[in-house]
Amino acid sequence: MALEYGDPIPYTNAADRGVVVVNWLTLLGGKLTTELGGAKNLAKTAPKGVSVLPLGPGGVLIRAGEAPQIGDANRHELLPLYHAVGKLVSPRRAPDDALETISIEGMKGETKNDWLRRFFV
Repeated sequence: MALEYGDPIPYTNAADRGVVVVNWLTLLGGKLTTELGGAKNLAKTAPKGVSVLPLGPGGVLIRAGEAPQIGDANRHELLPLYHAVGKLVSPRRAPDDALETISIEGMKGETKNDWLRRFFV
């Protein structure tokens, strides 16, 4: 689960299917961390600027940079560290059909799916 603005509850509908979104702070439970090779492997393969910090029973906190960033697609500020986190965890991202269980106010269909996948591409 990623920490971001708004209500995180909708993301929990698909959290058991894999990583739904990434952001500045992305929390992974023990099962997903293990499926991605473990905390040490994630830390070793994380690119410069991405920190992997161990948490409670086998989980990790992945931090993209020292502070949150907003970015601006119109100015081509595409948040490369957020994309790096998406690439790091992409082998366990939630399948597309899991996105259908997520409700985001003001978004639906492919617009919503594109928003959720924006850092995985």
